Amino acid sequence: MGRRHLTEGGWFVVCLTNGYNEVRKNEFYEVMKESGNIGLILKYPDLVNGKRSDWATSKPQIAKDLDFLMKYKHWGMVATHNPNGEYGHIHHKMTSKLMTESYYKNCWGNNLYYFERYYSARRMPAVEASLKKVPQSSVDKKVELLKIYKSQSHVVGEHMHLAPYEEWIRASEW
Repeated sequence: MGRRHLTEGGWFVVCLTNGYNEVRKNEFYEVMKESGNIGLILKYPDLVNGKRSDWATSKPQIAKDLDFLMKYKHWGMVATHNPNGEYGHIHHKMTSKLMTESYYKNCWGNNLYYFERYYSARRMPAVEASLKKVPQSSVDKKVELLKIYKSQSHVVGEHMHLAPYEEWIRASEW
């Protein structure tokens, strides 16, 4: 899901999975180019034998890679998936856990943020008034960037109701 922060450019974005998938990799790098960000897509498994990978054999190396990235430089702000994995995606949950552990092991300060809480389209009317809206120009840019992910159009479509909203949450306040 696109974030306003990313539409402003200047971010280093890491994607853990699908570096081996030419379509997904090309979509990712096209979004990075169009948004003015720098991206790195790694080759950890998304699917294994047609099923979502549990990263059982990958987690130790993912943790090492995240540690390396956290030690590489002082990052002014780090943002990752929230502990709920936004809409419950298992890789997002595992990424949140591994990234949070790496951040607190290797960094100091209070600059770890989680992506906003997820609300289903059905639940939106009850919470909409309490959510922070982004400017329409940012929404428009998000939508244009998300169109690049043609292979993921079904997922993008399911979550497009959140495009006008954004509220990264400091991890210490989660």
